[in-house]
Formats: sequence, structure tokens, C-alpha cells
Amino acid sequence: MVVVAGRRRQEFVEVAVKVFTRADNRRYEDFLAEVSIINRLRHKNIVPLVGWSYNRGEPILTYEYMPNGSLDELLFHRNAGDEQQPTTTRIGQWGTRYNIVKDIATGLHYVHHEYEPMVLHRDIKASNILIDLTFQARLGDFGLACVLADGKNSYTDQGTPGTMGFRAPEYIYSGKATTKTDVFAFGVLVLEVVTGRRAVGRDVLQFGGHVMDWVWHLHAEGNLLAAVDATVLTDAGEFDTQEAVRLLLLGMACCHSNPSDRPTMEGVVRIISKSVPPPDMPLSKPPLMWPPEGWTSADEESTSSTTHNLNRTSAFMVETTTAGRRRKHIASENVPGHPRGRSSQEAFVSVYHTARAS
Repeated sequence: MVVVAGRRRQEFVEVAVKVFTRADNRRYEDFLAEVSIINRLRHKNIVPLVGWSYNRGEPILTYEYMPNGSLDELLFHRNAGDEQQPTTTRIGQWGTRYNIVKDIATGLHYVHHEYEPMVLHRDIKASNILIDLTFQARLGDFGLACVLADGKNSYTDQGTPGTMGFRAPEYIYSGKATTKTDVFAFGVLVLEVVTGRRAVGRDVLQFGGHVMDWVWHLHAEGNLLAAVDATVLTDAGEFDTQEAVRLLLLGMACCHSNPSDRPTMEGVVRIISKSVPPPDMPLSKPPLMWPPEGWTSADEESTSSTTHNLNRTSAFMVETTTAGRRRKHIASENVPGHPRGRSSQEAFVSVYHTARAS
């Protein structure tokens, strides 16, 4: 991204330029897909598209510039030595974080329930949330977004696009994106905002390698508030304990192992606006049941309706693509020993945790 001066409505406006640099034939297709979606979206919590160009074969999109950068930069600012730095901006205030979560939820509610046809974002994460001058959060980067045709409730794609740690377990297994897979990613993002910890990181490795595993561990101990980022606790008069618990429980509900038990974005907005109580989450994380309730096996090689209980304490779902054939398997429970790069195959690793079955 670079910043240039653009002109719109007789006024100069700063814009961010997105250049599509892929060398293959997908570059033009990616450009058309993104511009066809984002050009029609109009919402205060979505980054506005200013214009586009295909000059001399180089596809370019220009977006309104967000002076406070991305949420990722604010939450996880690092210096050249890659050391964690203390947060010194408004992101260290609890009220700012709560409002950011509300803004993201409002924008996602718009593309799921207000805009027609329905849009799935498919890559919700902190680096795709941009913060404007007034610290209002805007949902950006619709490069992986897709539109659901009338009567459809899922979109199936090869390769399970998205980001490690934000992909729902059923999405990893089937490649089918739904509103519930977006909700899962939103839940992970909520937990990042409240805890100040990345979705996948060393500081939560002993709890399964994922922030939701760590939060659920604290919830089981009756110590849920220990998950709150210490940065927002410095101002005791501004920090709201009940709001923190509300968001942590919401994040856990959105990350529920089974998609049918996750709230919709309509329910999420009601919880954040405090018009309904926060979800009541069990102390033990529910195990992943496969296939999930309401799941159809039309897209699977096997038509068996047998439900498999993946009752592992922690597991890495590893997807590999080799010689054009997609394979999936559950790797070792030993987190440090999960498979790394392979010379002849592309590996996508996503982490999720399931509680032991009773």
C-alpha cells in the first residue's frame, strides 16, 4: 500500500493504492472479483472504494486512506527487532476496543443480512480491519470475498482460502464457506482484541496453540477476566468488567466447534448492543462432532452419515495438496511436532482445539 493524492467531488482526498502483482492469469480475475463486490458496498464500517484502473494491463484499486492503519498494527505493533511494544495509542483504552468490535460486527452484519446478494468475506482478521481518523473500524480487503447466489447458503472453493487460525474446522475439512465460517473468524478476532494476543502464537502454545483454547482454559478455571489485555486495565475507572466478560463469552460462542451453535451476525449485534444477555458458555469446550448438525454430505466423497467425535485434547488439521489431489488428515497431538514445509506439496495448517469427550 502507498499513499497518493486523489481528487473526488472537487476535493483532494488521500487514497491507498492496491496493486495486483500476481504474475499468473489469476491477477485479472482477482481484480475483477474484488472490484465487482466492493464497488457496490456502501456502509460506514466498510472501507470505501474511490476508483479503479486497468492501465496498460496493470490492475489497480484505490481506497480511501485510513490514517490510523490496520488493527493488526495497533494491537501487535512491533519494531525492527520484532519485539512486542507497549500500546501507547487509543487502542489501549477499553472503550475504543469495545467500539471497534461493534464496528466490525455492524459491517459484517451488513454484508450478511442487509446487502443483497449476500457476501461472504472469507478473510476476517486484524490486518484486514482498517481504522479511520476517528478510530472507527472499517472492514477491508474483499479480495477473497464471494457472492452467494439466490437460494445458496454456501460457497465451495479449492484450497480453503483464508488465514491460519481464523478458519473454522468444518471449512478446513470441506472447503465450504458459509456465514458461520465468517462468524468463526469474527470470534477469533474478538478474542484477539480483548486479550491483545494473536490467534496463533507461542504464548498460548501450551494450551493448544490457539487463543481460544487459552481463553477456554481460563473460563474452565473460573478466571475468565485473566484473559483481558493488561494494557486496558491501567485505567480502572474506564475499564468495564461486564463488557469484557460479554465480549469474551461472545468470542467463545462464535468460535464454537459446531457451526449450528454459533450465533448469527444478527445475534452478535444484539449481544454487543446489550439488548440481550451474553451467551452462557459451558466450562468445558464442546467437542467437534462430524458431520455437524444439519450438514449434508453431497460434496463429500463418502455419503456415510456416521458422526465422528474428534475427542482430542488438541489437534492440528493439516490440509495438503499434492499432484492435484487434496488430502486431509489429523496430525499428532504433540503440538511442537506438527508437520512443517514439504518440498513437493503445499501445506495449509489451521489450529483448533476440542475438549475431551466425557
